[in-house]
Amino acid sequence: MIRHIGWVILVGLVGVGTTTPITGESVDEASLFQGESSIVSIQSSETIEPFDHESTTFSGSILSRNTAYWTRQSAMSDGAIAGYTQANFFLDSRLQRGAKLFIDLEISQLASGSPTQTMLATVRELFVDINYNRAIYLRTGKQVIQWGRCYFWNPTDLISIDHRDFFQLNRYRDGIYGTRLLLPGTNNQNTTLFVNQENVTKINQLSLAAKHEFMVGNSEIGLSGWVKPNSVSTIGIDFSTRWLGLDIVGESAFSDGENGAHITWDGITARSETIRNQWVNRSAITITKTWDWDLSERIGLSAELYYNSTGYTQSPFTNPSVIPIIFSNGLYAPNRMAQWYGATFLTIHEFPFNDSSAGINTIANLTDNSRISSLAVSFSPIVHTLLSTTAYLYWGDPNGEYTYAGNSVGWELSATISF
Repeated sequence: MIRHIGWVILVGLVGVGTTTPITGESVDEASLFQGESSIVSIQSSETIEPFDHESTTFSGSILSRNTAYWTRQSAMSDGAIAGYTQANFFLDSRLQRGAKLFIDLEISQLASGSPTQTMLATVRELFVDINYNRAIYLRTGKQVIQWGRCYFWNPTDLISIDHRDFFQLNRYRDGIYGTRLLLPGTNNQNTTLFVNQENVTKINQLSLAAKHEFMVGNSEIGLSGWVKPNSVSTIGIDFSTRWLGLDIVGESAFSDGENGAHITWDGITARSETIRNQWVNRSAITITKTWDWDLSERIGLSAELYYNSTGYTQSPFTNPSVIPIIFSNGLYAPNRMAQWYGATFLTIHEFPFNDSSAGINTIANLTDNSRISSLAVSFSPIVHTLLSTTAYLYWGDPNGEYTYAGNSVGWELSATISF
């Protein structure tokens, strides 16, 4: 049933976008894909160039990261260590009439492994932007997309395959190959269409996603749909608002079944299961509060809750014989396997020193009562450099998602130079 509803909503969203008057009004191009491309993260103070102005900018960053982890049984000298250096090179070329080319090339050097595995190179993003009269915007190529408004979990984002990593929250994410059409409308409305061409060799393998965003009072609402031949369609809704000094965002996705399998465990039998013709819901909500402390919004606290109706209600990690089944069948989905999750993110800017900041984060599998907490301090001794150290604590039920491997504590030291 919902498969047909998905197609109807998708057609409706396309209709809303295509019937929006094309006025040719000036549009803030920097905000069109805000939060969906690493361009934003490296050019947060981006200024719109004149429409016919041409420019080419080369920038990048180099990160060196070293980690160590200890299990509950290991001695200090037996801790596992790993290290790597990662370089990202960005080319941003602005052409006349608002056309643009962007490249993110990433090269990584691992500290250990075979000679063929220690050097890795990948293109995170490679796309071109063109527009018609600044009223219709087209982006084609490999691009980072993040639909949904929550910080860590985005159940309405059915396009991205590279999810957030608790251990590397600010890393550059891998893009998806496809073509995106943006129709900025009047009255604070936008419609976006995306054709996913990742690993596609035939037309009937293409998937299509559409999203329409609009304002209701001081709240922003988005309606989305995702369809693909021979797959379960999904519809979604997301919102953002401000209430009593709190920034509140949420999103929810609904489908008549699921396209991937999940692990089920009743304490006796473990099996791989794919739901069909049954209501499936995945939802998330984030509440953020900021406080002034000598400086405006110096302290920020975000709390996020995630629900997955198909997630396990009993931890399969309590039985060691089940763990190989999870990994051999491709059922391991970190931070998304259980029914309930939660996370908190606390940041204090310019603390304990003017050129430093501190953060305390926790992610919890609320179903099996396992958690990871981190305490991080970063310091910028000179311009364009950042030194960071982070301590990790694994705690809660020893047979949970975050504790089954036996990890107890971890430590990380990293240095970043940007140019």
